[in-house]
Amino acid sequence: MKLFGAWGGGRFLDTKQVLHWVDCYESIGNAIYSGSGECSGYIYGSSLISVARFLGIHEYHLMQVGFLLLLLLSLSLAWILGTASRNRNRKFAGLILLSPPILLLAERGNVDALMLFLLVVSSWAFQNKKEIIGILLLALACILKFYFFPIFFVYFVYCSKKWIKVFLTGVAILVLARIVLDLKLIESSFPQIWGAQFGMSVWLRYAEKVGYYPSEIIIQGTGLFLFVILCVIVKKFYSNELYKSVGSSQKDFYFVVFFGVHLTCFLLGMSFDYRLVFLLASALFFMERVSESRKLDVKIFRILTLLSAWLVYQSWVLQVIGDVATELLTSILLFPFIKILFTKARLQK
Repeated sequence: MKLFGAWGGGRFLDTKQVLHWVDCYESIGNAIYSGSGECSGYIYGSSLISVARFLGIHEYHLMQVGFLLLLLLSLSLAWILGTASRNRNRKFAGLILLSPPILLLAERGNVDALMLFLLVVSSWAFQNKKEIIGILLLALACILKFYFFPIFFVYFVYCSKKWIKVFLTGVAILVLARIVLDLKLIESSFPQIWGAQFGMSVWLRYAEKVGYYPSEIIIQGTGLFLFVILCVIVKKFYSNELYKSVGSSQKDFYFVVFFGVHLTCFLLGMSFDYRLVFLLASALFFMERVSESRKLDVKIFRILTLLSAWLVYQSWVLQVIGDVATELLTSILLFPFIKILFTKARLQK
């Protein structure tokens, strides 16, 4: 990563920035949401600040919080690899663990390590008949960072009891109200840095290298058009009969949960490279469910996963290969994602 000038900086820089905002909030209040001025630019949920203040966490707790996030990341990755890996392929697992998205999460102490942990515990609880705990943990994750909200729909599809669906709907409405209020506070635009992001909007952002700065509408529109074209090609030429019996495994649930988070980031531009961890997790669960006879497909998925994990960050011209692999892998996984959700929804009727 240092070779390509993409080193994260170390010493939990993202944790430091969040804790700095926490300290600033005590002196300047909601001014941290402004787009200019000292200690401005906060773009996360107000609940993140509230939780830190409630726990009495300040910037001088940087190393303790950073190492705690590192521990949560380690536990999450251990669970994902232990749950999703059928053959315990140590080389493949090692390449995933040492890939830039994981290292960026670790060395920067990004709060997404906490988000990953909350998603792991929430999905595990929900899948193991502790739905209320799973829903409440998902709600907590959503009010800290907003991009988990679509997973409420996944939980709703998988709910088997009507009263739990009613409870989930009520919680989702309250969470949505909190998100809307927080978004009204935020004056800063969400950062768009082509070199540090993946997703459908990344292609025209490469134009910045040659001095061309298209409007956001053109960037998003072109990105969506190219992704739709790729999905049509994948649908036409790539087999959709890769999966074993759909809905028969708890790993189907984990796949749609993690891929749902990735798809949200991919489509909405909240796609910093360290959030590829959600794609890596969903790819692992998907490969676990591919039929034993499709060994070539497993190899293809592993190659695409590794290309995405290792090249999508700022790796000079190799970054283009990483972005292509990420978009191709996303388009391939989109169809089983839709199929599983629709199949589950029909079964629940």
